[in-house]
Amino acid sequence: PDRGRLWVVTDQGLGTYDVEDGVFATVASPPAQLGALLDRPVQLAADAGGGLWLGHPRGLFFVSPTGGWASTPITEPILDLWRDDAGWLWIAASTGLIGRKPDGETLRYGAEHGLAVARPRLLAAAPGGGVLVVGEDGQGPLQPERVAGQLDRAGVGEVLALAVHGQLDEPPEEGSEDGEE
Repeated sequence: PDRGRLWVVTDQGLGTYDVEDGVFATVASPPAQLGALLDRPVQLAADAGGGLWLGHPRGLFFVSPTGGWASTPITEPILDLWRDDAGWLWIAASTGLIGRKPDGETLRYGAEHGLAVARPRLLAAAPGGGVLVVGEDGQGPLQPERVAGQLDRAGVGEVLALAVHGQLDEPPEEGSEDGEE
């Protein structure tokens, strides 16, 4: 892959920036049958081969290193993209988490696989490897204020930022068998 190349979306469209040469080049607009893809916020993930994965409210698209556009079978809204070191593309879609293997096979993950996040919103590298999935647990939006209050009572200090993976269970009540007195 071309390590000195950045993919950039501007108000003028999609382009690439060659860091070494300091040259910006525009990429042809998507073909008419794909529609206007840069009219809304998009998610970007560089492909190992120098191309670009573009997540959009209308699905997942691929742009080749030479600027050719292609749609994919993934047509639900894309909320985030992340490519791991093994070459997997992780996709936070409105319908759940999707993993795309380097060979192109896609796998959908959900509760039956131990994933408690029903509506992923953010993907990142997990400590120790793997993918960190942040979102909603299917029981409604997470309540960061409740968690921050629990952490404050536990004496961890002021909570400045919070990211949650999985389902938040209610803590045991004070005085119960599992709680402290």
